[in-house]
Amino acid sequence: MEYKSYEQMKEEFRNFYHSDAKGKLAEYEKFRKSNAPRIVCFYGVIFSIISLLFFAFFSIVHLAIISFVLAFVFAGLLLLGDKTNNNDDVNLHNSTEKILKNSLMDKFLNIFLDNAYWKADLSMNDLPKIKYYYSLNILSRAPFILFDDIIEGSFKDVKITIYEGNTSIFQFAALIFMVIVFAAFAAVLFFCFGILFFIATMSGSPFGFVVCGVLVLLGILCFFNYFFFYKQFRGLIIEIQMNKNFQGHTFFVDKTVGSRNIKFNKSLFESVKLETSKFSKLYNVYSNDQVEARYLLTTAFMDRICNLGLAFKAKSVCGAFKDDKLTLTINCGKDMFAMGSNFKESDSKTFAQLFNEMISILQIIDVLKLNERTGL
Repeated sequence: MEYKSYEQMKEEFRNFYHSDAKGKLAEYEKFRKSNAPRIVCFYGVIFSIISLLFFAFFSIVHLAIISFVLAFVFAGLLLLGDKTNNNDDVNLHNSTEKILKNSLMDKFLNIFLDNAYWKADLSMNDLPKIKYYYSLNILSRAPFILFDDIIEGSFKDVKITIYEGNTSIFQFAALIFMVIVFAAFAAVLFFCFGILFFIATMSGSPFGFVVCGVLVLLGILCFFNYFFFYKQFRGLIIEIQMNKNFQGHTFFVDKTVGSRNIKFNKSLFESVKLETSKFSKLYNVYSNDQVEARYLLTTAFMDRICNLGLAFKAKSVCGAFKDDKLTLTINCGKDMFAMGSNFKESDSKTFAQLFNEMISILQIIDVLKLNERTGL
């Protein structure tokens, strides 16, 4: 069967950009500029409220009053901006990038994939996937993981699903989540501290006060260790449907810092010793089926995985064979599939980057020869 070549994709992409994307970019650049003041006001309200709570907690009255006034002013400007907004598409819940993607993403993806499908967020049906990916032992556990893009389709008769995941705390939704969790954690901590302090006061023993102080300190350290010192992941989870069903569970994790806190029950898996020195230096391999693991991890396949990390300039690459899928996690350390921004103008370079990212993903199929009905 004859498949579309990369040159054909490049030509279709040029036509797509000039006939569809270019006009939309000019149109939505006006929307982006009109939406910018309201976004500034929205973040102004949030940070003013956080400042108000902080200064009120430490009884810094004059700064708390200033924060309250700023929150009131920003909220007023935000409401005024919503009333004068004549464009229903542009609002705080519909960023410029989301508007662009709703208009263009499906057509863009059909250049590369058959039966392409895109959505921006997880649905309830996708939630078990998160648990499944953690169970593969190729993704560092984090307090949360947010998905920006979900892409499905097939390339050379190979079904492929792509999730763009982000566990970084430096994103608005994650920061709000962290503040809520911290507030709940602090309430429980201070409740326990109050009980211990009462017991220490009643007993009159200085040892009780020492215990209280140590427990509070340990609680704070545990919170910061959980939220700030886990290994962050920002990249792609790529699930590729294979032409065979695996009997066991074989996975490889690289030896970089980003993969060191991947936790799993080592009593269920054995370390797989491989002859390829280059791969062995970069990856640890585990499996509950030694025979199948050696069948899957051929010398050619291991060389291709090593080259894959270089092609993506990835911080780490991990992979697992389980059920009828090969799943790869590629920690790129950056936002992928960016089509627009509330703070930056989109242009031809933006779409050229999108094109290159999609080609890099498709080349995984070619590089690993996953469309061939033979061994790896």
